[in-house]
Amino acid sequence: MSLTAKAENQTSLERALAEVTRRYPLEAAMVLSGDTTVEDCASKMKEHGLTGVVISESPRTLDGIFTDRDLFLNLNSKVANLIWTAPVRTVMSWPLITVSPELIHEAPAIMARNKLRHLPVVMNAEGRIPSVLGLLTMDSIFNQNVEAKASFLDYAAGDRAVNPIGVLSEDKFLAGRITETLGEMSNVRVRTIRRAETMLPNLLASVADGINSLVIDVDDYDVRKLGRLLRLVLGFSKMRKIVLVFSSAAIEDAMRTLLKQLASTPPFTLLAKPVEARELISIFSI
Repeated sequence: MSLTAKAENQTSLERALAEVTRRYPLEAAMVLSGDTTVEDCASKMKEHGLTGVVISESPRTLDGIFTDRDLFLNLNSKVANLIWTAPVRTVMSWPLITVSPELIHEAPAIMARNKLRHLPVVMNAEGRIPSVLGLLTMDSIFNQNVEAKASFLDYAAGDRAVNPIGVLSEDKFLAGRITETLGEMSNVRVRTIRRAETMLPNLLASVADGINSLVIDVDDYDVRKLGRLLRLVLGFSKMRKIVLVFSSAAIEDAMRTLLKQLASTPPFTLLAKPVEARELISIFSI
């Protein structure tokens, strides 16, 4: 595949992911070989915070799924002591049922009809290897419906002036300080979001749920990843404010150039560390 074709494929995947997460948050996708042991699968699921992984028996096929439920059922069987070293293909659920981005609105019905707790969202392009965009889970559908109802009730009660802000930072101290500072403002609701590169579906779902401003810790990204993140967010929703927090001493030349370009471009505001509470409050008071 040429570089141009790869770029076009990546763009189409990002566009499809954005469309899907307008409706539902997805669990991050991981595809493993059928030869992988159950122990290795379980370890990877724990490491990445996943409740399921897709199993592939060849480079061009998706053949089954292994979930926390499969693990639980097999660990409580008569052959539990043999499970850990067994190839995951021997205990996976199959055949694999999937849904395309175009039919995501039918996902709840598909899951109910087939009694599924996990449904891979798969993009199939002619002549290309199927791409798993993520896993739609029963819990995510439930939570989305509950949040939608709560948002409606808040709106009906007259809570129209609230400014929902998302905070992206791997620095727990910084994230806590920002959340605490903004949380003191009467018209602000703050939500901490995990790093977008590993939990991008959740970020886009949060934006779809009403977040219209972001505070991003630039130190968590290189210039390429930050650019990709900003393109995705701006392409998905109109942001009221995006505050880019950065360390002046540690910033690379390429990142410095990008930040200078963004400094005079709405909706961006630059804020150097250490973050002063009064500066942060003044930004969101306008």
